[in-house]
Amino acid sequence: MEQVGRYPEQLNVKSEPLMETITAVNKQEQYHLLDRVIVEVQLFQADRDYQLSGKIGNLSDNFSNFRHLTGDLQTAAHFEAEKRNNLNQINSIYQGYLQEIDKAYQALPPYQPDQAHSEDYFRVRRLELVTIIDLMNEIVSKAKKEQPELFVDDRSKNERVGLLDYNLLRPIAKGGHEHSPILADVLKRQGVSSLDDLLQIHFQPIFKQEGIGNRLTKIKESFVELAKLIVDKHPQIQGVTGTSWLLDNEAICRLIGFKIVGQCQDENWNQLIDQSGQINQERLTQLIKTGHLPMKNMIGYVGVIDFLKKFLPPEYRGQIKLIKLDPEWAEAYNDFEKDFQIEKKKLFALLVDGQINSEIDLWQQLDQFITVKEIFNQAGVLNNFVELLAKQNYKIDEIENNYPQEAKAIAEKINNYIAIKKQRKEISYQVEIN
Repeated sequence: MEQVGRYPEQLNVKSEPLMETITAVNKQEQYHLLDRVIVEVQLFQADRDYQLSGKIGNLSDNFSNFRHLTGDLQTAAHFEAEKRNNLNQINSIYQGYLQEIDKAYQALPPYQPDQAHSEDYFRVRRLELVTIIDLMNEIVSKAKKEQPELFVDDRSKNERVGLLDYNLLRPIAKGGHEHSPILADVLKRQGVSSLDDLLQIHFQPIFKQEGIGNRLTKIKESFVELAKLIVDKHPQIQGVTGTSWLLDNEAICRLIGFKIVGQCQDENWNQLIDQSGQINQERLTQLIKTGHLPMKNMIGYVGVIDFLKKFLPPEYRGQIKLIKLDPEWAEAYNDFEKDFQIEKKKLFALLVDGQINSEIDLWQQLDQFITVKEIFNQAGVLNNFVELLAKQNYKIDEIENNYPQEAKAIAEKINNYIAIKKQRKEISYQVEIN
């Protein structure tokens, strides 16, 4: 892994601010205006990356690194596909939006590569890029007007304790996702399953925190409440993790007991916002002059026992009952899930490529994909699946449109069977927290 930690450059800031002061009537409006400013800065960065890399492909090819640029566009594409009653069109609609943006981009004034790291050119180019910002807003505005709830920040769905937002990372829960390779490896080294649950924390933006007094004290108090929450409601938690630019700071890591286990490839743009809800001019200057944000987005972790030892209040200490997955069950389930996903992907690829053209072909392939066949059979849909494919001449990508009810019924039965397989087998254990 490359060396982690904050970038070393310290640059002088011009007295003239790069960004105007943001004026809003409340914090919600201010957050909305800040979001637009971050989009402007990210577009400037995408523009610069594209131009300095030799203008390979299109400007939008660089958008994958800037979630502020892509998130609303993808949501708008999903909204439009739902209106057309064809979710298969989500990606084609999204790509159409990107093509509109790339076309508008070609009409902008020529880029000045020799000025790419100039503060003055940032001001000029930012104004030139307003055309693109306006086009993006126009694309998403209709969807936002008709269904604003689609654009609610996912962070608003998190639970909150003190200054912290949190959510559970549950790989085998309904709708769950497996842990990142970094966290899965940490859990294995901790001696528990990579399918065990974690608690993920999120630091609220400083400017949104009102009337909190001493922030360090409040942060500690928030972690105390989090420790009590684990004991009272979530004894299955095996560790606490978080990803933030704030963790690119040894003092904060010591305060919360985190060890840095990796660096997130996605940069955290919230570091450009200061505690008053304005753009931090110094950090923006560093971005313009160096091409990268000053603070790295670090992944921190602490095992649950160490976390409880550090933050559990006196009245909670003593024998603590915790829960973890049965390792043998977890390993067996992990193998089952991986085999199913691999086999399903291969089977569907054969169908999409037209390599299965008859019932005989299909049964021969199902005999090779043992886990898929077992799941379909146990779910009671194996024969239904074969018959439905025969109706559609084995063109699986057309089934959802032509036989939506039958396809939905098969999918529901498969998901119900998998949900039964996911029923956790757990082991209780006790630890002494003095």
